Amino acid sequence: MGDREKGRRGEREIQNYRPGAGAFLARRGHRSVSLSPFLPFSPSRLLPFSLSSTLILLVALAPAALAAEPPGAPKEWVVLVAVGTHDDKSVLSLKTTANDVRTLRKILMERGGVPEERILELSDNVDKNSSRSPMAPTLKNLCEELPKFIKQVGPDDRLLIHFSCHGDRYPSAAITDASNAGPITISTDGPHHFESGDNVSIWDVRGNTSANGAWTIEVKSPTSFTLRGSAGNGAYVGRTGSAGLVNGMYIIPKDVSTRTYPEDLKKTALPSAKLTQWLNDCPAKEKFLVLDCCHAGGAKGGPVVGGRAVYVEGKDVPGTIVLAACKEKELSWEWGERNQGVFSYWFCRGLQGGADREGDGKITFADLYSYVYKHVVRTSKQLPGAEEQTPVFKSVDVPGIPVVINLQPETQQELYKRLAEDLDVEIRESKLKQVGICDFTAPLQEKELEGGLPARCAARLHTNLEKLQKNAAYGIVSSDEIMAAARRLGIEPRDLGEAKNVRKLRKEFPDLGAVICGSLSMREQNVYVRCKFVSADSDAVNLGGLFTDLSNSIVERKPNEVFELADGVKLVMKRIPATGKQFWMGSPDNEAKDAKDEWRKDPANSDYTEELHQVKFTHDYYLGEWKVTQAQYRAIMGQNPSWFSKTGAGKEQIRGMNTDDFPVENVSWEKAKDFCQRLNDKFQDRGYRFRLPTEAEWEFACRGGQTDKNTKPFYLKDDGPTDSLSGGQINFNGHHPFGKGKSGEFLERTSPCGSHARAVNKFGLWDMQGNVCEWCEDYYSNAFYSGGHGADPLCKDEDANFKNRRVIRGGSWYLDAGSCRAASRDSYQANRKMNQIGFRVCCVPVGEK
Repeated sequence: MGDREKGRRGEREIQNYRPGAGAFLARRGHRSVSLSPFLPFSPSRLLPFSLSSTLILLVALAPAALAAEPPGAPKEWVVLVAVGTHDDKSVLSLKTTANDVRTLRKILMERGGVPEERILELSDNVDKNSSRSPMAPTLKNLCEELPKFIKQVGPDDRLLIHFSCHGDRYPSAAITDASNAGPITISTDGPHHFESGDNVSIWDVRGNTSANGAWTIEVKSPTSFTLRGSAGNGAYVGRTGSAGLVNGMYIIPKDVSTRTYPEDLKKTALPSAKLTQWLNDCPAKEKFLVLDCCHAGGAKGGPVVGGRAVYVEGKDVPGTIVLAACKEKELSWEWGERNQGVFSYWFCRGLQGGADREGDGKITFADLYSYVYKHVVRTSKQLPGAEEQTPVFKSVDVPGIPVVINLQPETQQELYKRLAEDLDVEIRESKLKQVGICDFTAPLQEKELEGGLPARCAARLHTNLEKLQKNAAYGIVSSDEIMAAARRLGIEPRDLGEAKNVRKLRKEFPDLGAVICGSLSMREQNVYVRCKFVSADSDAVNLGGLFTDLSNSIVERKPNEVFELADGVKLVMKRIPATGKQFWMGSPDNEAKDAKDEWRKDPANSDYTEELHQVKFTHDYYLGEWKVTQAQYRAIMGQNPSWFSKTGAGKEQIRGMNTDDFPVENVSWEKAKDFCQRLNDKFQDRGYRFRLPTEAEWEFACRGGQTDKNTKPFYLKDDGPTDSLSGGQINFNGHHPFGKGKSGEFLERTSPCGSHARAVNKFGLWDMQGNVCEWCEDYYSNAFYSGGHGADPLCKDEDANFKNRRVIRGGSWYLDAGSCRAASRDSYQANRKMNQIGFRVCCVPVGEK
């Protein structure tokens, strides 16, 4: 296509054309052409269509796996033709045709159930995923392969023919008697294709028609005819001088020649009259014609053909629905960001499920047209430098409202990705600053949808939308925040899909422009997801789709989950059974007061509270068996920032050692979060969401699940909960033991995870105390820690007394034993790093907190 920055399938090279080239070579963006030889229209149903880069003949499709077809069942036959590059380099290349074909082909096979053996492809598209290489779209191949393929189509079958290429028209005669207000006699330089009674309009090269009525053809001979019209028509033509007569439209193949244009069209292009003949001869009961077109040509040189052209409209082909990308005076635009034309993009999105308004997996033509019309008009207005593009349609003797496609279920990954992409477009085109995501709902009687699936669906959609949102100017409010605000404002969850309640939510989120809510329901063995985009100021937008792989929806809770990060590098996650548990968090009264008092004598530590309080959990979670190691970090992030590594500042202290199993350190909270997000991207199909543990989750896991009030400061293998810690039991500054513990080794560096035999607790978690401190999800706050904040506490708000500081827990190789106690708390700036701080990852089933 032309200038992709401007986005137009059109008019960027007009000023560079050299003399001698013709219409399809001369104007990239605007070329009014006749559909009459391709698909004649009756006068009463004439729509002002034009054709350029994409021409689609489609049928009503119904999925049917080939093996499951009963004898005599209707079959679907598909022809895909795409020409992006040409042997004649003076013809402009089309840059999106290959992707249009790839996308449509994938949809028809995966969502429409069309088997590959009934798809004929002639294109310069190279699809590595296809078992068949397409034939080149040359004139010879088109003329031989298309009719041969179409002959296989039966009377009850459905046929699709899709052209994505250039088209042009041949000016075969001149009007020589233009000043006469009466009948005008035309002599052509070759046989014309007209019949007496055909209707004629007179257009100029910009697509403007005569305002003085239509003309009627009276054939005199194979090379002459008369134009008859109302008084004044002849004068209208006469003021222009001579006008070209279009009596042939051509599809431009890969091997078209433009040396002696337009004569070369007759020899090297495909006459649309042949397509009309094939269409008329085809007995298929339903045909669906889609024209993604602008009025453009395709070459780098040549003048605009002057004068006025005569366009003929003839007879209809029964059983056909026609959908055109734009009106006759409009252009069809390219969408560089999506690598498709605006019309093609939304046409494909509609077929994928976007147009499934009823949620029954059946997309009717009415659904599809409504969906495409709305989105194409709006998107064309939003594109920089673009003009409005308006799809139009007509139906020719097609009874009822045919179903275009019966959707087969897609995978959950594809569904969430597609919904997120559509939502991203809605948000951007609506120019919203902020959107919120609500928990999805499901009917209580549908047991298949229990187990947190609705919440996980919302969370997966959130994750996919976040990936697209990174380069946009809008923010996303999580479902936790939206649902909590709704409770405070007295809004029932089922009522969040109302615009008035979106406006109510602005009391807490002033920039909120819309919420995304949804519901799940069963359709036989499939799950239907209805996603609703509810704006505060405009009509709601419904999106939806089907998935069937419920086995991936319900997460089986195993004692351990193993994630392969790279060859030989695994991440083992231990399940922490916390559902319904309530434990005492903080320092109990009987914990060694002398050590606690000694710790608090330091002014730097006086603000750190360990007030004893109870915390409750509503869900299980998984925690890394080890702190994240240097090998694990390198496998995901591609680097090793550790101080104690072969390239780190502390390399002399670990000379000769393999540090792969040493904990990664010198990592900021922000980098730790980035690590978790990359795990989410890598393992999004596993049904888990990675994050850092909350401070409460960390302490409950450190204590091995102990829930009574008489807790201890240390939790070691064999010893169990204990009041004392001696040097050498874990990696800390052994010169400063705790309680009745004895002084021991001080390594002055980190050590391999799991290398201290007793540094493992009841849950099988190693080094929860000592080696390196661990980042937690929470902001540091004394007020939040001590106050009442319900179940599953997480401090999301920055404390004014601890600017940008996040919680760190567990103590380190450098600190004394008192700093390694289970209740000991500390904090550090989220954007800073040091060689005493690493992290451990947490994961929960998608949809849980």
